[in-house]
Amino acid sequence: MKRIVFIISIVILLGIGWAFTVSDFLSEKSKENYQEQLITDADNYFKEGLYQRAINNYKEYLNNNQSEEICKKLINAYDKRLAEDDRITSDYISSMESITAAYEKNEAFVDKLADLYHKSKKYEKEYQCLSKAMKNGIDSENIKKRTNEVRYMNKISPLAYSDVKGPSNGEYVVTYNEYMITFSEAGKSSRSLYEYMSLANNNGDRIYTTDKDSRLISGKGVVLGIFDFKILEDAGVYSQGLVPVKNNGKYSYYDEFAKKAFGDFDYAGCFYNGKAAVKNNGVWYLINTKGEKVGDEYKDIVLSETGSYMSNDVMIASTKEGTYTIYNNKLEEKANVTCSEIGKTSNNGLIAFKNNNKWGFVNEEGKIVIEPQYDNAKSFSYGLAAVYSKGKWGFIDKNNEVVIDYKFKDTDSDAAYYFNSNGSCCVGTDDNNENEDVKLQLLSLIIGIKND
Repeated sequence: MKRIVFIISIVILLGIGWAFTVSDFLSEKSKENYQEQLITDADNYFKEGLYQRAINNYKEYLNNNQSEEICKKLINAYDKRLAEDDRITSDYISSMESITAAYEKNEAFVDKLADLYHKSKKYEKEYQCLSKAMKNGIDSENIKKRTNEVRYMNKISPLAYSDVKGPSNGEYVVTYNEYMITFSEAGKSSRSLYEYMSLANNNGDRIYTTDKDSRLISGKGVVLGIFDFKILEDAGVYSQGLVPVKNNGKYSYYDEFAKKAFGDFDYAGCFYNGKAAVKNNGVWYLINTKGEKVGDEYKDIVLSETGSYMSNDVMIASTKEGTYTIYNNKLEEKANVTCSEIGKTSNNGLIAFKNNNKWGFVNEEGKIVIEPQYDNAKSFSYGLAAVYSKGKWGFIDKNNEVVIDYKFKDTDSDAAYYFNSNGSCCVGTDDNNENEDVKLQLLSLIIGIKND
């Protein structure tokens, strides 16, 4: 009896198992048929011009299945629908983000997403999309070109000016309608006008000259000292308790109370690590904070934009004609560069130099990185360098590729300066320039500086 019960139980279990198997088979078959029907219906909707209904079907299918071919159909439907109603842009972008995440190496998908970002003015996301594609192995010239184009998209400030100092701490001091103002970040300018204004130090301390007097004022607005004459010629950066000021054609150093400390130099830079570079009777040398000469004499010392003899822990100076020496922060020789001129020390180590009437670039070890080939050049700043060729200035990257076209005019002095950390640079241009005597405007990179 027990044996019969056991056999019956086995038969029942087998029957249940078969029932479940058949049920699962029918269920899967039903799902498969449903998925196929989604696509069939979607294709028909597309043919009838019902693009949103086609989009909904394609998306539902893709929620459960991966298919590059259906992704292409979805994109085609989105394009048709977008032409009818651009309110679907954000939904389209969201779908394309999912598609490019699933198919990272599909260049056409990346292109489409980048296009959507661009049309929506989401330039930062466009750049991230393109640069990520390159990291994922899409190494085409098209993607490289598009990445550079968006990375270096720029705009020109409508304000024009005739002189520039800096940048210092991301800020330029410029002359505007005979008064001085500051430009910073993406072309933001100060509201106050001054007869003269020096570059600020890291704390924001600087000299201001109004129609009444000249004052050394801290970054917090505290008047540190009032000069007994108006500063209109030149002044350097206040550092280590001293600031170089030009008056009656000569430079002297003044303390924080605006009292003369020492000096009567042809030129004077700001102090750094207890030393400053000065020039007298055609000879350059370093002095300490007491005004005493220290170290060797030089034919030339290349000062930074802030007037420091040292920048990026490098000093560049010449002791003989045709050669410049690169020194480390201990003033030990690192390398010699054969050249007639050399640019300012840069923030990333690529320095412009002139040899045989052409300009190229060397690194801090004196090795030539870009052979001399330009009519003029500035050292690299934040990955870009201004170069001059065929009567115009443009900008190159570290690969010696032109990333901002030659379109900036030459002036009596310069027509391209150094980029600041916010992605702005002074250039010579006629854009929106109503005053023929005013030559310079501010170029700003739309997505800023990228160092990756």
